[in-house]
Amino acid sequence: MSIAELPPAPPRGTEQRIVLPGVGWDVYSTILQGMEERRSPRPVFLNQDVILMTRSRRHEWFAERLAQLVWALAAGSGLASEDAAEATFRRADLDAGVVGDKTFYLGAHAEQLRGPRDVDLSVDPPPDLAIEVEINHGPTEVLRVYGRLGVPEVWHVIGHDPPTARILVLGPAGTYTTTEQSPGLAPLRADYLRDQLALAVTLGASRWFAQLPAWVNAHRLF
Repeated sequence: MSIAELPPAPPRGTEQRIVLPGVGWDVYSTILQGMEERRSPRPVFLNQDVILMTRSRRHEWFAERLAQLVWALAAGSGLASEDAAEATFRRADLDAGVVGDKTFYLGAHAEQLRGPRDVDLSVDPPPDLAIEVEINHGPTEVLRVYGRLGVPEVWHVIGHDPPTARILVLGPAGTYTTTEQSPGLAPLRADYLRDQLALAVTLGASRWFAQLPAWVNAHRLF
């Protein structure tokens, strides 16, 4: 299958999920090469299937707000942090690959991956934190990919009205369970995520961002 044979992208402002079953790793790699710097559709690879997911402005808005929250928390705590943003993480031996919504390295791994260097999962660790936003399709495949790659923490956001969020941690079986406190950015709690997303909707992006440092300090999160 060539890039020209891929289904057309849906209209702007909507999100769709297209599955290309059983196409294999080589086709997935070709799709990634053909897309290069394109941000949509977002390709996910799992068990020889390619899943293409488009992203709406609502999706990107919530992902960016939580990314800004990560920066505020890391800065407030003095914790080293490096973003991997929407980098592609993939391993052929695990039959898994994903383009992140927003991804981060924290602490020692941030020091290891300091600066604008590419990530090679054959020698580098997976991100310490991934943000996964769901609007009108579920994150099932993405969470399974993150689990296989060994991402220890995921902030899963459902961007409806009102938005909701939960913190997921990776268990020994490679599956995620819900927790009330972030292991990577403790003592951040899941209810803080939900409150801040709701506040961002109310205030708008710039006013919400302006209050973040004071909020971090007032709550003595660190």
